[in-house]
Amino acid sequence: MHTLRFLLQKMKKEKTDLCVISSGVVTLDFKMRRWLLLLITAAGGEDYVYHRSICTGLGDRLGAVAMLGAVARAYGVNTTFCWCDDPMVVVKQNPLHLQYIPRWVGWRYPLSDPHFFEVPKGVNLQSGVEYCQRAGHVVTDEADMPRTPPMQGLLSLPTLGHRMWAVSDRAAVPAEVFRRAYREAAMELRPRHHQKKADVVLHVRAPDRNTFNRRDEHAIRSFCTRAAVHAALEANRSVAVVTNRPNYTRYRVLGEKLSKSVVLHSHHSEWEDLELLFGARAILQHASGGWSAFSATAALARGIPLLSTYRGDDEHRADFFARYGEVPKELRMRCGDIAAFFVRFLIL
Repeated sequence: MHTLRFLLQKMKKEKTDLCVISSGVVTLDFKMRRWLLLLITAAGGEDYVYHRSICTGLGDRLGAVAMLGAVARAYGVNTTFCWCDDPMVVVKQNPLHLQYIPRWVGWRYPLSDPHFFEVPKGVNLQSGVEYCQRAGHVVTDEADMPRTPPMQGLLSLPTLGHRMWAVSDRAAVPAEVFRRAYREAAMELRPRHHQKKADVVLHVRAPDRNTFNRRDEHAIRSFCTRAAVHAALEANRSVAVVTNRPNYTRYRVLGEKLSKSVVLHSHHSEWEDLELLFGARAILQHASGGWSAFSATAALARGIPLLSTYRGDDEHRADFFARYGEVPKELRMRCGDIAAFFVRFLIL
């Protein structure tokens, strides 16, 4: 009921017209259709808000949105995710959060962006973080794992969702119930426009200027990316590349010669890159430190096999996940699995 009153107040403030009458035909404009959908959802049950304010990249945000879709289904509730539009509100509360905010294109991903994805049923996106910080009923993560580090990918793993996510005043659901709910919800997280299709997509997530300096970020020996791309090309598979740093990718990651054999997509919009990842048959992930939620969210939501090309000194992310429970099958591949990866998923 709190959300219902909140939406009605917002409608009044924006002076939203109910309808447009022309030639005896009643039609609802786009804004009104949006408000009606939110009102119907809010009226369907109690609203539970997600307690964490995430002002990092799209991968972290959409990974949480997919999980909230699973929570909504598994527990039969409506959920609200507060979409960060000003990270300084969060930084003032926790200055350490600043180091995780991307700066290549900024943290601004407005809800009005025409490329914004459709979100799962039962999930309401609220602009700004203030609403979620003062709400009563909450959805929390790390429910049964209080010592787990935040923002390390654990929150978006459907194999751990029944343990990681909890709804206040509700009993936990069985693992299979949550996984089934995730599969259904994740399929509703999709591009608004025609789904792009691709064979193999290489996602190069280079470091941001404000992230930690890593000793391995420029070391070719820390990645098997070139070997993985060569294997894809030898299997007669096309390779598309999405990256936040095109020149870095062209000259440092792939090399000038190999770059001519792939299609390097222009970095106009993170949403367009995500559309390509969501339509891939397989994903190669080259990420500083060995992890990027951006391509991992696409792999998990669509059941796409992902091979991490990281082989540096830090713990491989699949081994890190295994310390907490089952690793999703989409994220188990590493450099030693290149041959099996392409034989199993691309040639057969």
